[in-house]
Amino acid sequence: MRQDKKIKHKKRSITKKTLIYTGGSILASLSMAGSTYLYSKYTTTQDYGNFQLTVSIMMLLATVGFLDIRTSTLRFMYGIAAENEDNRNKAIYSGGLIFTFCIFLLFLTVYIANRITNVPFPKIGFIWALSYALGNFYLFVTRGLDKEYSYSIAYSLFYGALLFLNLYFLAFRHYGAKYILIAMTIAEFIQVIYLEMRIGILKNFKPRFLDKKIIKHMIKFSIPLAVTALGTWIMSYYASIQVTAILGSSANGIFSMAMEFAKSVPMATAGIILAWQEIAFSRKTESINKIDTEYFSSSITSIFRLFSCFFIVFIPLMQLVIPFYLSDAFQSVSLILALCTAGFTFDCISQMVASIFGNNIDSRPIMISTIVGSLFLIITLPFFIRYNSTFGAPLCVCIAFGLTLLVRVLWLDIVLKFKINHFKILLTLTLAVAVGYYSTTSSIKMNILILAIGLLIGIPTLRHERKKIN
Repeated sequence: MRQDKKIKHKKRSITKKTLIYTGGSILASLSMAGSTYLYSKYTTTQDYGNFQLTVSIMMLLATVGFLDIRTSTLRFMYGIAAENEDNRNKAIYSGGLIFTFCIFLLFLTVYIANRITNVPFPKIGFIWALSYALGNFYLFVTRGLDKEYSYSIAYSLFYGALLFLNLYFLAFRHYGAKYILIAMTIAEFIQVIYLEMRIGILKNFKPRFLDKKIIKHMIKFSIPLAVTALGTWIMSYYASIQVTAILGSSANGIFSMAMEFAKSVPMATAGIILAWQEIAFSRKTESINKIDTEYFSSSITSIFRLFSCFFIVFIPLMQLVIPFYLSDAFQSVSLILALCTAGFTFDCISQMVASIFGNNIDSRPIMISTIVGSLFLIITLPFFIRYNSTFGAPLCVCIAFGLTLLVRVLWLDIVLKFKINHFKILLTLTLAVAVGYYSTTSSIKMNILILAIGLLIGIPTLRHERKKIN
């Protein structure tokens, strides 16, 4: 009886969290859509390619350079440090101390990177990387404090501020792509100021919250996370560097714009992803029991179907929107959008599967799967780009994310003895691939038909699968 009440409470919890996070994601997505339009209208493909090249290089510093301490802090807040408020504060400020030490590492890495690579905007890129890392640390701590409303407001506030600043710098002042980085940096600090007012990390600091034991555990836990963050960076951003080196900045501008559109998938589905992660992380069992196994096994199939439905609706919709939305220079984005979106869809599902391993505090499958995907990308990406031109990079990225997901699902199936319905998953993926291909090669009228059929089938399916996950 008590267990049934606990399960019902978790169902209400994940539903509430999903709705709150989804609200923030919708507002952020609308603001991001406005910014993307401005990028297309007021920058050239070459300038936008240089901007994205800077972001790609600096993102390595903002994640790996800080040992992905944001994730480690969140995990400790949900795990061993969640016994009482004092331990939770120790997790926050111990993680914050490691974050501060990593700033020196970031300075050193930027110096080396600027020596061996040609970063288009190195100075403002470095400041942005620092602001991005700080903003994400605040966001993760906010999640750990179960302040979903503050998180969603801060998330939407960042993109709203970014839209306003882009409008000023690009549309009114015509400053160019460099000022997109300046706008992003200012928006990050606006977000940090808001979250500091809400959760008071600096305000509530006390020296007794710095715990040597927790710091040691965090560093030990963060090292494999940093390796995983490196692999994730390779699959998400390394292609931009290679496309620039082989095909030039203009080609990278087209590729990066397609990837920007594809990011609509993680943004639009952030609600269910974040809620799923928090429910999985907050479980305190040391091993996955029978009830958990049954729940997660059925939920994984539902997740594949849920994201496939979103993909089936998203691709034909974007094929209809892009001709009227982007400038003429960026129209070829529509040719590679399906591949870019498929890659990010695989990544979203991978994140949700990784949460199950996080529940066991077992980073091996996450690290191994990420290494497999990133090694494939590093080895094969130049070949894909040279022999398939612009199509090569998104295809290689899609396969790399797919391999990462495959390894994680097989680990659940073989090592943890999950009972996953592979036939349903393959059937769903086959349908999504077919829709993506035909939508990309079809006329406007055919895409309208595909979209209508997708909505008729997808909406009831989404409702059905959401109930299963809840």
